[in-house]
Amino acid sequence: MFDIGWSEMMVVAVLTLLIMGPKELPNTLRTVSKWVRKAKGLAREFQSGVDDVIRESDLQDARKALEGANSESIRKTVEDVIDPTQALTKTSQEVKDGVEAITKEDKEDHNPFASVQKPLADTPSTKTEPEKAPETVQSEAVQVDNTTSSKSS
Repeated sequence: MFDIGWSEMMVVAVLTLLIMGPKELPNTLRTVSKWVRKAKGLAREFQSGVDDVIRESDLQDARKALEGANSESIRKTVEDVIDPTQALTKTSQEVKDGVEAITKEDKEDHNPFASVQKPLADTPSTKTEPEKAPETVQSEAVQVDNTTSSKSS
């Protein structure tokens, strides 16, 4: 800290002993140690105050950043990072449109009642006989003779 070596400390100790004398030296050392403790305490308090100010300013900056960032801006940022040219978004939209068109056509093709119109309530409905189910053809077991006759030539 002060870059004082053992030799300089020895010189200071000898000078203090000569100036103060051996009788006053213990009281002087106590007084000096109190002042050093107070100075260290003030330095520690000052450092903690500076740290608090830095921490609060960082928290305020972080709070402002969080307030400025909502879910839409975060989503847009992620989309920009993943798909900057929006090619995937366009392709996925085309696929969705194609699937919807195919599904719509498929529903129209397989709807047996799509072409049948409902009769109006004012027109009398005529009773029709229900269609008879076609008679089932019973297949008879046919035996085939698989024996071949050999022709003589």
